[in-house]
Order: sequence, then structure tokens, then C-alpha cells
Amino acid sequence: MEYRLQQQFRHLDSEILIVADSDIIAQEAAIWLRRVGLDNVTGYLDGGMLSWNMAGLPTERVMQISSQEFHQMTHTNSRMIVVDTRSSQEFQTLHIPGAVHIPAPDMRKRHTELPKGATIAVICGTGMRSSLAISILQRNGFKDVLNVAGGMSGYLSAGYLK
Repeated sequence: MEYRLQQQFRHLDSEILIVADSDIIAQEAAIWLRRVGLDNVTGYLDGGMLSWNMAGLPTERVMQISSQEFHQMTHTNSRMIVVDTRSSQEFQTLHIPGAVHIPAPDMRKRHTELPKGATIAVICGTGMRSSLAISILQRNGFKDVLNVAGGMSGYLSAGYLK
């Protein structure tokens, strides 16, 4: 797994700034990043997002939708694209019919497969990997992106997929 991540991110030469509430957390994050070959950590945002917001700097946000909202949208919005960011094994085991499979680590390269003008609902296991994938989409100009809160775990618990 570590080798695969090193190869996946080898092309990144951008500086990395960690967002963390303390230098201890930032140092730990930097260690984990170095373990997967991301060595270009140049600093951290002291005070995390709270300090960013207190300085009045701009932010982006992601609309979180519940399993119920997502289920309703999949039946009423025929233009919406569902992107599943889980691993291949997770996707093969169970997935939402018609979902596009792009694992979160592949989003940096494969975002070009998605149309920028579409509504895109992103789902993973719990909502964490989908958040990462959405940040990559936003960085590449996607505007209408939604994160399915609770991911497939929540969707299955709500009884929408068996």
C-alpha cells in the first residue's frame, strides 16, 4: 500500500501546507505524509481553520446531504452523477446502480472524466474519502458537488440498498 501511494503522488511537486490546531498535530501529520512519499511539507496553518476564519479569509464549503435527500435526488434528478470513491473491492461487493467508480486516490487524475456542469453526488464508506475527493473536484473548478453524509454506511442503515 505504501509503495502504491508513493507512486500515486510522485508527480506532486507543490508545497504542502497542513491545516492543524497545533504544532504537535501538524508534526504528526507531516510524519505520516513523509511515510507515503509526500516530503514537501513547508508549514502549517497555526490555529487551524478557526484562525483562518477569524482573519476573515475566504473559504469554500461542501453541501452535505443525508441518505434520505440523496435517495430522493437519485430518483428525481436524472442529470445527477453519483461518484463512488471507495476501493475497487468495496465497489465490487456492493454499489449504487449507475454509480461511476473513481477511488479517492485516483481523483487527481480522473476528475477529467466528469462533466464540470453536472450535479455530482460523491459517496464513500462514511463520508471521509468523499470529502477528500470533493476537495479535489473543487480545486479543479467543479461547483455543484454534494457529499453524502454517512456514506454507504448511512445509506445502507437507512434501508435504501440491500
